[in-house]
Amino acid sequence: MHKLSSTYNWYPIAERLILDSANSSLASLDEYRTSCVISHIQSFTTSYRSLLVKLLPTTDAFLLHCKRAAVQVSTWFEATHTQIIYPDLLNNGYKLIDGKIQILWRTKDALPSLPSFATCG
Repeated sequence: MHKLSSTYNWYPIAERLILDSANSSLASLDEYRTSCVISHIQSFTTSYRSLLVKLLPTTDAFLLHCKRAAVQVSTWFEATHTQIIYPDLLNNGYKLIDGKIQILWRTKDALPSLPSFATCG
């Protein structure tokens, strides 16, 4: 029986594969996204279409996607058995909201937190 890996020690290899496909030597998807945005801003391009075409997912979003894909693959491996043991969805790219299982798109904030501004007064 095939079991879903709970360690995801293969994830850095998958992330490197995505970065290599984009011809990037940067260390993470987040660094690549930052580089793309900076290049876009410096080019003074008003069209965001060119940015969105080459913008890869965040490291966090890609890991969650990989976890959901691993759940699906694990389910496929079980398909030949009469007693299918389904992998746990929670903590594998899904979350429970109001008693319903839904896709977890990210675990980090969409925007970085900014330091609070002190006011003089």
